[in-house]
Amino acid sequence: MLKNRMPPAAKSFSAKNVEEIVERVRKNGDAALSEFGKKFDSFEGGLEVTKAEQEKALREIPDSLRKALETSEKRIGDFCSKTMPENRQWVDGYFEYEWRWEPIERIGAYAPGGKAAYPSSVLMNVIPAKTAGCGYMSVCTPPKPKDSMLAACALVEVDALFQVGGAQSIAAMAYGTETIPKVDKIVGPGGAFVDAAKRLVSKDVAIDFPAGPSELTVVADKTADAKQIALDLIAQAEHDYEAKAGLLALDEEILVEVDALLEGLVKKTKRREIVERSLQKNGFGLLVTGEEALALLNNYAFEHVALYGSAVSLREKIRNAGAVYVETPVALGDYAIGSNHVLPTAGFARSYGMLSVYDFLKPVVSVQRLRKGLEGTAAEIARSEGLYGHAESV
Repeated sequence: MLKNRMPPAAKSFSAKNVEEIVERVRKNGDAALSEFGKKFDSFEGGLEVTKAEQEKALREIPDSLRKALETSEKRIGDFCSKTMPENRQWVDGYFEYEWRWEPIERIGAYAPGGKAAYPSSVLMNVIPAKTAGCGYMSVCTPPKPKDSMLAACALVEVDALFQVGGAQSIAAMAYGTETIPKVDKIVGPGGAFVDAAKRLVSKDVAIDFPAGPSELTVVADKTADAKQIALDLIAQAEHDYEAKAGLLALDEEILVEVDALLEGLVKKTKRREIVERSLQKNGFGLLVTGEEALALLNNYAFEHVALYGSAVSLREKIRNAGAVYVETPVALGDYAIGSNHVLPTAGFARSYGMLSVYDFLKPVVSVQRLRKGLEGTAAEIARSEGLYGHAESV
């Protein structure tokens, strides 16, 4: 089932119809959103989901699910609190300085809900923003969201929830419509159309980073639990048809064993069609040395990397990855560890990290007072640039 190859290189999805969708929403607002809702989601109804509906869902979901969401909320909140940066002030003999972090005022988040509902994505997007102190937080998700999504929004007290999906939701948050307010930054994972739309509107509004479709590479030797690895790969592949999941095996035995187990386990999974198509299109399995594995990991910059057995020794040498899991199922990171599961994909882990409070803050440097001048230094450089007015002002 695992093919002897590396996954196909990520391609930037910029279909012309995404540009058309974005432009239509920009020009026609709610009318375009209603049209696309009917066309893509067979939905005719109001765009906003009321707080009363959200709170009703929170009351009515099973107690076990509510407790799990509350536990996840607390762990994510604790992680965010521990990673909040501190403001600083100092004097260097010339100036008094202040380095201050200010929250971005208006945030819009996309929470996937097409082939599955992801209340965890609501928590992962909203809690860092709330911790950072952002003043307004809206969420867009595909129409007719499940109660678990509504409950998650009620739990974290989003300011507004809109049942609008796909590229049209990104355009709405970027440019504003009669119902959906314009925001200062858009965050959150999504499929190819959402990702393409985020890249497209990034010329006009800040975004976090490309996040989707999902990726996982497991590195392991024969001492690892083959069934656990097979289940990790299935868990990744079940996201959607474009997900990438594979194994870099340090021993032939683990590669053969995992591949054999996959055949049987995939047949039993509830999302069999998605898993099979995903693994057929993008699944991979290679026999490599530790040095080769490390080179491939740092070159491809995968979203998730999981290390088992002797591969754990690579953990400190991995420079490019969204998140690294050491003998830990990646799915635990999706829900319960507390770190964020919104991660860069398509090689962008070379320059981005996981979504965090830093994505919702901006640094403001304020020089409060001149104590002793550096006039000569500034004037000399200004004159060298031909900016004599600058030199005169200092």
